[in-house]
Amino acid sequence: MAVAVVLVTMTLLAGWTGNYVARAVVRGVGDTAAASIEGLISRQLDSAIVDGVLSPERLDSLEDAFSIGSAHDVTRLLQINIRGLDQRVLYQLSSGLQDASDRVDLERAIQGHVVVELLDLPLAALPGLPQASVPVLKIYTPLRGGDPKHIVGAAELYFSARSVSELQARARKDVWVIAALIGFFSLGLVAAMVDGTGRIIGGQRIRLAHNLRRIRELLKRNVALQQASDRLRIESNLAGERMLATVGQDIHDGPVQLLTLLILRMGGRSSQESQQDNVALAQQALEEMRAASSGLALPELTTASLADAIEAAVSRHESLTGAHVLRTIAIEPGASAPLTARICAYRVVQEGLSNAYRHGDGSPPRIMASTAAGWLRIQILNQLGKSSLEPTPGGMGLTGMRFRVESQGGELDIGFEGGLARVTATIPLVEQPQVSPSAGL
Repeated sequence: MAVAVVLVTMTLLAGWTGNYVARAVVRGVGDTAAASIEGLISRQLDSAIVDGVLSPERLDSLEDAFSIGSAHDVTRLLQINIRGLDQRVLYQLSSGLQDASDRVDLERAIQGHVVVELLDLPLAALPGLPQASVPVLKIYTPLRGGDPKHIVGAAELYFSARSVSELQARARKDVWVIAALIGFFSLGLVAAMVDGTGRIIGGQRIRLAHNLRRIRELLKRNVALQQASDRLRIESNLAGERMLATVGQDIHDGPVQLLTLLILRMGGRSSQESQQDNVALAQQALEEMRAASSGLALPELTTASLADAIEAAVSRHESLTGAHVLRTIAIEPGASAPLTARICAYRVVQEGLSNAYRHGDGSPPRIMASTAAGWLRIQILNQLGKSSLEPTPGGMGLTGMRFRVESQGGELDIGFEGGLARVTATIPLVEQPQVSPSAGL
């Protein structure tokens, strides 16, 4: 494309320049010839024209002048007509060229302008021979007398244009040679620029591909780190639950067993009021230890569904407190959740209902659980008691609840409005996000 543009441009430029130079050659030769003829005869015409007629004495001098002027180049000046200001012919030297005068060009010459024209004119045909034509340089030039501002007539000059045509041909040839050289230089320059630009683009493409590979590798590493972080989070939650189960088992096997033995021994002695009090206190401590240990270990959640885990937390709260809980559990059929998500949901319900029982006004709390688009939403509502203070969101129980939910990648919102306490937990039901290493590329 660039080569075609350069070739077309240089062709048009060479053609225009060649025509311009050819016209300039014609104009230059014409002006020179006109100036020569005017200098040769103008002074002789200043006093020779009387009443628009050339005197006989000056005719002989004009013949001599043209003889002298043509002796240097007799082949160039072919014909001449000298006209007065009224365009009448005062003097004529003819060579048989057949041409009619242009009155407009004559008028321009009388007004002081030089008119030059290159054309082919026919020669007068000889008997028995075909008519021929010759290239002629036709010039209309003003004739001035002694005063350069005083025009006394005009001359029609006919010069042989063979040398002018040859000069035009050489000029056009030189123009085309120069245009060709400039064109070749321009093509070389364009080729060098295209090659340099191609090298730059190729280098940038290589660097871009290298950077793209590095970005993909970094993205893969980032995804691997994120997956490792999610695995560590899940393993941490499972380890925490295993630790709680171990602690619960230790409490059950240690203090609970000792308190049971103490009650048995104390119950076997003589009945005394102090002993009865001790037995009552020991029984109370035993119940509290059993309740604590049963809340730490959750082996039943291993095989339970998400809805069963939430229902188990509600039922256990009702069993321990004797309070009724209003529940709306709308879990999607077939909704599955990892063990960590089920344990998290159980703990949220357990802690939320415990807070509602301790700080409520005695009316049944309400729990609503639902799933949608891979997320579990749990909301617990209860009326606060008039004499109780609003639990602060920074308490140990609420802080632990928030940490547990956020460690799963969820959110916990706690609010109080018009005596109503609201706990809302949003928990994801997938263990780790699935991220494509080429996402965004």
